[in-house]
Amino acid sequence: MTPLSLPKSLLQGIQYSVLVSALAAVCTGASAQEDIAVPSIGGAGIATLIMNLILVLLIIAVCAWVYSRGQHRLAGSDQGLKVVASHQVGSRERIVVMQVGNEQVMLGITATSINHLHTLTEGLQDSEPDVAPSGFAQRLKQIGQQIGNRSDAT
Repeated sequence: MTPLSLPKSLLQGIQYSVLVSALAAVCTGASAQEDIAVPSIGGAGIATLIMNLILVLLIIAVCAWVYSRGQHRLAGSDQGLKVVASHQVGSRERIVVMQVGNEQVMLGITATSINHLHTLTEGLQDSEPDVAPSGFAQRLKQIGQQIGNRSDAT
């Protein structure tokens, strides 16, 4: 007997069992779908969803406003501090002289710490530079005049 030549009764039995199992699966699936309740979103559900969304956005806006008000108060709290001088020592290190009330202190500032180096007995004065730095336009005019003087001399 070859695999393709099955007896007719066996073939009919296989077809019958496949048909019965398929019918049972369809009937079971239909009854399972009837048991599951699918909620529908009506007009009231959508209105509630929108109101909740607006409430959350309003809460976020109020929190941002309160945070920004607190930041303005913190920014204005440095009334007694003033940087008198600053010098870059390394790529991330600097020495700063700060006016704190009536005293001046020298601080070493790195990426990870701030250290008190010295309290100055004689304070540094905020001095304006003797020679005001020339602007770009003035410097460009000087270079133009120098180039013009060279061409006139030849």
